[in-house]
Amino acid sequence: MMKFRFRRQGNDPHREKIKQDLFAFNKTVEHGFPNQPSALAYDPKLQLMAIGTKSGAIKLYPFVSALLKWN
Repeated sequence: MMKFRFRRQGNDPHREKIKQDLFAFNKTVEHGFPNQPSALAYDPKLQLMAIGTKSGAIKLYPFVSALLKWN
């Protein structure tokens, strides 16, 4: 009975597609400065800095005014 239960039925294209979707590698975390920045914007009222990349991603960073103080 166990032989029947775990027997493979050959290469099913639908099953292969589902396996690729379930076990695909997806990048979920990025840190640091964005790669290939192409645009920079700053909003003084909200104190946000936005950096746009060539790939179309937009990164928003809280901008603390204490970073601008020079001694």
